[in-house]
Amino acid sequence: MSSTPPLAWAHDLGLVEGYNDPDRGKLLCPGENVERQRAATVLARAFTMGVLK
Repeated sequence: MSSTPPLAWAHDLGLVEGYNDPDRGKLLCPGENVERQRAATVLARAFTMGVLK
């Protein structure tokens, strides 16, 4: 198994992109609760990309 942290792994695959912040660009906020819509987007991307079957 890889030693890459899960969030970095998901970002590298393109499963998560982060939030748009006008001053700082894209941000990942790993300590925040995730909304159902965002989780659904990540799962849909994973199925579309073949990460999940």
